[in-house]
Amino acid sequence: MDHARIGIGGHAYGAFTALLVAGMNGTLSDARVRAAVVMSPPGPSTMRGITPQSFATLKVPVMFMTGTNDRGASESEDVSWRKQAFENSPSGDKYFVLIDGARSSSFTGQVSFYDVPIQPATTTNPYYGQQQVPQQQRGAMVFGNDRRIFQMVKIASLAFWDAYLKSDTTARDLLSTPKFESSFSGAHLTAK
Repeated sequence: MDHARIGIGGHAYGAFTALLVAGMNGTLSDARVRAAVVMSPPGPSTMRGITPQSFATLKVPVMFMTGTNDRGASESEDVSWRKQAFENSPSGDKYFVLIDGARSSSFTGQVSFYDVPIQPATTTNPYYGQQQVPQQQRGAMVFGNDRRIFQMVKIASLAFWDAYLKSDTTARDLLSTPKFESSFSGAHLTAK
């Protein structure tokens, strides 16, 4: 292990922890951390003690990743809420990656049926002729799409780590908006 090149990453509550260690709020930061990748990051939240100003102390390079279907515990915890972590962080080596169709579980390589989009299946009660509660239908397309998304997550995060922990110029070049977006269909990058 190279103690001079330490990065931290996390997903959901792990992203919250990674942000704290990377410098959010400044109270739990670890000066050894040189970069962070946070997937499904939290936005401002009174429950978590996060204000818009909490992100102002993030001085290290950070890649924030989320998806268009990445929802949190409440209705307000959507993509725009997650993006506030990026928007409220200071400029300089900050990246926001938005992946079309990605859900919270897309970043883990697992498929969770709880966050798979539901397509109603109309059924009729044979006794009363009324529609029953819609059933959930899931197809192989969800699994294939998640594999594609997870590949993007792995490649983008590895490029970020290589750029900031190994000073790899090829990896840094991939993090330029036009090159990144042409390399990943369905992924959008904002840098500041």
